[in-house]
Amino acid sequence: MSLRVLLLAGSIGLAHVSALTGCGDQSPAEKVVSKAFYVAPDGSDGNSGTKRAPFRTIAKGLSVLRSGTTTYVRTGVYRENVTLHAPDCAVQAPCVLRNAPGDRPVLQGLLRLQGGSAWSVDGLGVTWDPRAEPDEHMVKVDGGSHWTLRRMELSGARSYASLLVAGEPRAWRVTQNCIRDTYPSNDVNQDHNVYVNTGDGGRDGLIDRNLLFNAPNGSNLKLGGPDASDSTTSNIIVSHNTMFNAAQNLLVSGGSHDIRIDRNITAQASLRAYRAYQLTGDRVVLAGGLIAGAPEIQYADPGFRSLALDRVETVEDPQFDRLACGGFRPGDKTAQAYGAYAP
Repeated sequence: MSLRVLLLAGSIGLAHVSALTGCGDQSPAEKVVSKAFYVAPDGSDGNSGTKRAPFRTIAKGLSVLRSGTTTYVRTGVYRENVTLHAPDCAVQAPCVLRNAPGDRPVLQGLLRLQGGSAWSVDGLGVTWDPRAEPDEHMVKVDGGSHWTLRRMELSGARSYASLLVAGEPRAWRVTQNCIRDTYPSNDVNQDHNVYVNTGDGGRDGLIDRNLLFNAPNGSNLKLGGPDASDSTTSNIIVSHNTMFNAAQNLLVSGGSHDIRIDRNITAQASLRAYRAYQLTGDRVVLAGGLIAGAPEIQYADPGFRSLALDRVETVEDPQFDRLACGGFRPGDKTAQAYGAYAP
């Protein structure tokens, strides 16, 4: 389905964000085809990739994607490091890597996708390989346009980030994922669940309806680069996420600008709910949200900007049903208007 999300102008002064996943006109001219491929633990990359003769690796399943095709991944643990140029597909006929219906595949290793257009990864689990190094982001998407990460479970990273979005992507979306348990592995406040460093050229990003929890040595979501003096992330909406248990649930740094943060739940931060780290960029707006269990709402460095605060609510306890993927449904009436499950 087409999706168009606008940052409302007027009192908050933000430019609009449009042409998100499934719309736009910057797609390659390709012949549209319709075909399904399959990946299974007992397959072989020498096979044809049919249901009866599946491929063995996720890398192979990704490499064959073209406009209008889907690769289904069956239940199993796939121990591999995937580093590929993402497929170039047509917006009118995107390509998809996803779990086979009812199946729960898990990639144990690294997933790196660069560029590409009109592709999505849906329903794939990714977990840390103990052979990886702490400076290797577990999942990394670099550039590209009209892509989506959806319904993924990313867990157990021992690195700077479970997910890094980098380069200058356009019309991208991270939605309905469970991203959890990034363990302390680097210096103080350096290990994040989601890290977005898209520069001035990034456009039309949407991070919504995710569960982000357990990043005790960092942030559940960091927007900006590693050095505040040369750090810009721009043109993003962060909406209807539930974030729990981090040093700082959300951090925005340096020259980052044109960011709208709205309708999120941020709970149980050891330092504060929001951090403006040496922020110099304009139009970074905390338009609304629910905060629980944080010593303070936000902290901004003296002499720098803070997040433009519109309206937030606080509760003592959101009364989450359980602290796990599929959980974090609040029992508190006020909290039910915010976060990943809100209307």
